[in-house]
Amino acid sequence: MPVIIPTKDEIININVDVLQNSTDPNEDKSLAGKFLNESALISALDPYDPYKSAFETAYGIAKAIANDHVFLNGNKRTATQTVIKICTDNGFNFNGADTELSDLVNSLVKEDCDDDGEVKTNFISGITKLFSK
Repeated sequence: MPVIIPTKDEIININVDVLQNSTDPNEDKSLAGKFLNESALISALDPYDPYKSAFETAYGIAKAIANDHVFLNGNKRTATQTVIKICTDNGFNFNGADTELSDLVNSLVKEDCDDDGEVKTNFISGITKLFSK
């Protein structure tokens, strides 16, 4: 069965929701849905090498959003909510703690010396513990 991938508009709406629903009084809500690096999202939504699983999809798209700074603000929060959407749209239930998922998304924001393969392996291993069929 093919992996269900969110649309660009669905991810923009997630970013808008994240910023509009923020309780931070200093949050600039006018930045909601505005791109900094739109091409990173476009590439992640239509990868050169197709995604093989929902978890691999969640990794690829969340990494683009969080690490490549797709939006002007709210990238890690948007990536976190996008992971939940991808996994639930593909039949998985979220059974973990929000903080655990946030920590996994934060791990995608890598330093130059981080190994991409190790980051991907650790992320996918982590979300398999947070989501189940």
